Amino acid sequence: MDQCFFRGIRIDVGGAEEALEMATAALREGGVICTPNPAILHEASVNAELAYALNASSLAFPDGYGLTLALRIRGIKCGVLPGVELGETLVKLAASEGTPVMIVGGKKGTARRAALRLSEKYGAVIPYFTDGYHQYEEELLAKLSKCGRALVLICTGCPRQEIACRILHEKSPGSCFCALGGSVDVYAGDKKRAPAPFRRLHLEWLFRMISEPRRAGAAIKSITGVFTIITDKTLKICTKNNN
Repeated sequence: MDQCFFRGIRIDVGGAEEALEMATAALREGGVICTPNPAILHEASVNAELAYALNASSLAFPDGYGLTLALRIRGIKCGVLPGVELGETLVKLAASEGTPVMIVGGKKGTARRAALRLSEKYGAVIPYFTDGYHQYEEELLAKLSKCGRALVLICTGCPRQEIACRILHEKSPGSCFCALGGSVDVYAGDKKRAPAPFRRLHLEWLFRMISEPRRAGAAIKSITGVFTIITDKTLKICTKNNN
């Protein structure tokens, strides 16, 4: 998979199938998976710890169409693979291979509902889940030491989740840590994804603005981020044969 750099921050670019292959390898061998969007990249440009976490990850593939569109306009080919789909695909695979799944994040009760739904849907074994944004690291690591390895979904928001994934992976290198933000709300059934027509047209952001007007500010920030990437003079691509 090729890489491009926005203000020194790595983004993996290529087809969705190739991204899934890399994510699968991280699941089986241990690693960190991040799903950057324009807002996350902007935060990373002023947050060195977040930038380091993204650059040190096993996979940093664009979340959604906004970043992919910006890259395509700049002549960089990249597929579309929303983080919520990537995460669920990994849960399904983990369940089929007997790898435990752990979930962190969301409002009160969200992680529990997500665990129940994913268990029912895929037969995933979920020995640990916790909601909120409190300190969970020691308890999680204690569970991981008993399991040996696991797929860990950390959904506590940027930059907290990306930084936590990097630090926890250093202490449990055989596990796969995924920074997935609001995906936990979808897995729990608390929020619905955009209807298929919106997804086909890559207008999930518009659906979220309509269904959650309070998110308009975040959507506008993301749109601004897209234009920033389109016009950024530091953006460059490094191919497999030109590192």
